[in-house]
Amino acid sequence: MTTRISLLRLARRQEQLGQLGDMRTAFTKELVDLEARNLVTLSRAAREAGRAQIALNAIVQAQKLHSDNLELEVSQEFAH
Repeated sequence: MTTRISLLRLARRQEQLGQLGDMRTAFTKELVDLEARNLVTLSRAAREAGRAQIALNAIVQAQKLHSDNLELEVSQEFAH
């Protein structure tokens, strides 16, 4: 899971290097959504395994991404 997140983060950062300003392209938005979705999944798995610190770190990273499509899901996981 962490390898997938790292690869998505790398692809997102490379895509953002070629952009002007802070407007997100459709591809960048999709990468952000995928990264956030994976972080939420990681947080849930860590929480269920009793690894509270890992769960918290993952969900805080997901919040920082500002994924419009997953805002509710991220907030709900943070509430747990």
